[in-house]
Amino acid sequence: MLDLEIRKEISERVDAIQPVLIETLKEQIAIPSVVSYEAGEYPFGIKVHEAFIHFLKTAENMGFAVKNVDEYGGHVEFGSGEEMACIIGHLDVVPAGAGWDNGAFNPTVLNGRLYGRGAIDDKGPMVAALYAMKVLKDMGFKPGKLIRLIIGLDEEVEWKGMDRYFETERKPDVGFTPDAMFPVIRGEKGIIVCKLAKKFTKGNNSGLMISKLSGGSAPNMVADSCRAVLRCKNRDRYAEVIDMVNAFKSQGIEISAKKQGTSLIVTTKGVSAHGSNPAAGENAIAHMMKFLSEVALDAVDQSEFVKFFNRHIGYELNGESLGISMKDDESGELVLNVGMCEISMEEAILSINIRYPVTKTEEDVFDKMENTVKPYGVGIIKGKTQKPIYYEADHSLVKLFMDVYRRNTEDTKSESLVIGGGTYARCTDNILAFGANFPGAEETEHQPNEYVDIEKLMLATKMYAEAIYELAV
Repeated sequence: MLDLEIRKEISERVDAIQPVLIETLKEQIAIPSVVSYEAGEYPFGIKVHEAFIHFLKTAENMGFAVKNVDEYGGHVEFGSGEEMACIIGHLDVVPAGAGWDNGAFNPTVLNGRLYGRGAIDDKGPMVAALYAMKVLKDMGFKPGKLIRLIIGLDEEVEWKGMDRYFETERKPDVGFTPDAMFPVIRGEKGIIVCKLAKKFTKGNNSGLMISKLSGGSAPNMVADSCRAVLRCKNRDRYAEVIDMVNAFKSQGIEISAKKQGTSLIVTTKGVSAHGSNPAAGENAIAHMMKFLSEVALDAVDQSEFVKFFNRHIGYELNGESLGISMKDDESGELVLNVGMCEISMEEAILSINIRYPVTKTEEDVFDKMENTVKPYGVGIIKGKTQKPIYYEADHSLVKLFMDVYRRNTEDTKSESLVIGGGTYARCTDNILAFGANFPGAEETEHQPNEYVDIEKLMLATKMYAEAIYELAV
């Protein structure tokens, strides 16, 4: 355990740097670093590049050595040694979504909270980790291991950057990712991102049909909006649809309709949430598909796909009707989120995010799902998959982080966790997710009005400094 004098000095130094830490975080939040995969100089888009360079320059100005690995990721480091202790996190963020009071990329301090996209996921914790390193460096700490803060740039999407980074850079021996919650995460469910797709045959398109439907902005977010453009040669049908919209409103569903040229625009609204916990949100795609199931679509293939959705997905979050429901004692139930939906006259595509129990495999999921969708002519397009990770509660690394947490919070009740979220702890062995959300705190990541409690962020900074010290001493 750390000497009390060292802990006291860490605490005092962290308190002293609060203003500059918060200012750095504001500058980061102001950069809308949503991934846009592009060919050329900036593989994740210009805004991700801007956030990355800002972070590296901030670290360089602190006197740290920094490295940019071909714009796919990078690191900040100090110390030396044959072994490496790391902190690994990311600077990309999910799309803003709707419902912000002051704008997603307009950092705003209110009532001790800093609001903005990335405040808690994951720019706030990454800035905290950087300043924790600075505190140790300024104290004259001489680590026995190389300390490296590894910067990911597309964690919210496909992890291409981290794959590329570790092609040339050595993997750490031990460390943590500040991208989840305290006290410490010892297990993470497996993750599947895939698409359910169906090609449509051409038929009689003179009746009521979906010209274009689009909902959601990312597979790992609960869709907060869905928009359908309906067309029909017989415009009198629109009045019937509008009456149905009004009936749905009376059921408490946020839905609207308006005529636009020769089309009728129907929009549903939901509440965004993280794809690992869709129960915290309200899925606008599910609302739209329920509505469309009661509309007599004349486009047969579209109508059949809508029926498929409502019969085998609907509002379910455990995949039971899709045939993939499963659970275990270690991590609980499978979780299903429909994050995006696109329907045209040619095809329908659902982008879904699945979190499956730690004792199961992706083959278990795909085999069961294929048996359900195949009779409907629906195909599965496999995307990014991540195997689960799991450590016993008495693992030495789990115990180290629990000790750091308990001595700083006096919380003796909270225990190590197994979660549905996916973090960079999966990149290599002996990496655990450690903070930055505290037990009982509101979970606002991937939601409108995302924020970080400033006092809690500074406490996390102190704990990160202590954890780095103990990992690298």
